[in-house]
Amino acid sequence: MEFLVERSKIIEEARSWIGTRYHHQQSVKGVGCDCVGLVRACGNLVGIKYVEDWNYARTPDPPTMLRLLDKYLVKKSVTTMKPGDVICFRVQEDPCHLAIFTGTGIIHAYAKTVKKVIEQELTPYWLERIVRVYKFPGID
Repeated sequence: MEFLVERSKIIEEARSWIGTRYHHQQSVKGVGCDCVGLVRACGNLVGIKYVEDWNYARTPDPPTMLRLLDKYLVKKSVTTMKPGDVICFRVQEDPCHLAIFTGTGIIHAYAKTVKKVIEQELTPYWLERIVRVYKFPGID
């Protein structure tokens, strides 16, 4: 089976967003994006064209987020996580944050402290907050 995009291309695309400032509901490289916007940009590589479904409030709506992730991505086990997969994290109690897994770390638009897209180690802090893992369709 031939896949549309290699996992390395997903990571390469995510890395090209590093430094883009955090901006809620945006997905413009070098200008502004949030964690969903970063995943949307990487999803565009595999032909996922997100529509108005992804309009969301600043206040997290975990059931809607999980429903949309289930709609557009392929849910998989945490134990089979590979570079290029999407991780959904809980913040406090609710699943409401996304990142791209690099193999040893994550790339995400982090609003809490740095307010931009960063790459960082997948620390125990983040590991214990994983709710679900997804892969993009068309990826092995």
